[in-house]
Amino acid sequence: MPAQVLNLPAMTAAQVAGDVHVTTLVQAMAGDFVRQGWAVRENFLELARWQALAAEAEQLWEQGAFRKAGIGRVAAQHVDAGIRGDYTLWLDAQRTSAATGFVARELEALRSTLNAAAYLGLFEFEGHFARYPADARYARHLDQPGGSEARRVSVVLYLNADWQAGDGGELCLYPSGPLQATAATAVRVLPRGGTLAIFASADTHHEVRTARRARLSLSGWLRSRA
Repeated sequence: MPAQVLNLPAMTAAQVAGDVHVTTLVQAMAGDFVRQGWAVRENFLELARWQALAAEAEQLWEQGAFRKAGIGRVAAQHVDAGIRGDYTLWLDAQRTSAATGFVARELEALRSTLNAAAYLGLFEFEGHFARYPADARYARHLDQPGGSEARRVSVVLYLNADWQAGDGGELCLYPSGPLQATAATAVRVLPRGGTLAIFASADTHHEVRTARRARLSLSGWLRSRA
């Protein structure tokens, strides 16, 4: 199934200001993003909300709706489990209503705040659920494919209960660039439920380390018209 792009409904100033909790979180994350090109917040999404997202994803997984993820541009896309081992399901309003609610509320607030802070021209979200089986990984890469600059901000919301450091599966960000990127300089993010990570798609190399158990997220990109 091809990638699905969700247009973000414009929120009024009153709607954004009325949700103080979300506004406070996205303003802090936007400030971090502008300063360093990435931001991470644990407990970004309250327990009941991310558990509902996890339940929606797991139900669709059980129904066989996920597909093995490929690598490369559309015309030359192929599967290579040694590089990328996850399964994905693109979001759409009909099948992923809980996810669409997260996009319409939290990601719309994040989009508008990032636009105000950094003039990024973000206007839509392209995203999917991603499920990594135990021992799967995604080797170091960039999210912005060659020839397209539409993907501006990568977004990952984790949906895993009781995740411990010994479970592995960290997202490792290398904001200093590929030449300076080492394990010692990586920003490591444990995929604990409710944690949100964002980073610049064009120049933040990153990888997903292998985990001892299945790992679930809602991932995607805030896009511009470029």
